[in-house]
This record gives sequence, structure tokens and C-alpha cells, in this order.
Amino acid sequence: GNGLQGLLFQHLYPHRLTTLVELGGPMIAQGRRLQSLLGIPARRVEWVHASIIDVPPDRFDVIYLYRPVRPEGEGRAFYEMFAREVAKAGRPVTIVSVADCLRDFLPPAFRVIHGDGQITCFTNQPPA
Repeated sequence: GNGLQGLLFQHLYPHRLTTLVELGGPMIAQGRRLQSLLGIPARRVEWVHASIIDVPPDRFDVIYLYRPVRPEGEGRAFYEMFAREVAKAGRPVTIVSVADCLRDFLPPAFRVIHGDGQITCFTNQPPA
């Protein structure tokens, strides 16, 4: 998409870097306009023109994922790869999964910290 959720998070809670992955160039252009309107400095946002399938998730601390593929066929392979790679991060990771398809693939180290039928949030951080 146009990165609105990531941009809003960066705007409301400024942090070092938000990486937004988008397959469509026009959506990136739209997202850059939103970034400008929100006054978010260029150094705080990295736009990656690629398929989420080609971007390993192990470098991210917080991941917002809106079901990029169905969990059948090649989609199943994506979720298996995603779960395997995010488990390699070696640090706390929080995942916000909209229209969740991850639950059946994440390793036991990840637990649900929120679930309302639309959004499911997982973390591998130990309970407080």
C-alpha cells in the first residue's frame, strides 16, 4: 500500500527508521507524498520497491503485515519462510498481523498479545 500505517506510527512515535515495502511504484510515490504532508524527514523512512516475499524479516523489530498472500500453495511457502526467518532475529520482535495467517506458522517462542478477530499481535518477548 501507500505505507500509511507505518508513516502514522513514525509520525506519532518518532523512531530511528521505518522501512516500508511495496511492490507498486505508484503506491510508493503516493506514500512519499503522505510522508511529506506528515513532515517526516527522509532519513526516518526507507522505501523498498520489492515484493515482501523477497525481503527477509529478521532485520526488523516491529513488523506490520497485512496478509500479502493466501496461505496455500506458494503462499504457504512464504509464511513458512517468514516464520523461519523472523525466528532467527535473535532479539525481541513484535508482529502486527492484519487478517492473520501467521498463527499456524510462527514458532512457540511467539505468543499472542492481542487478538480481536481482525488484528493479531505476536511477540517473542517474555511476559512482564
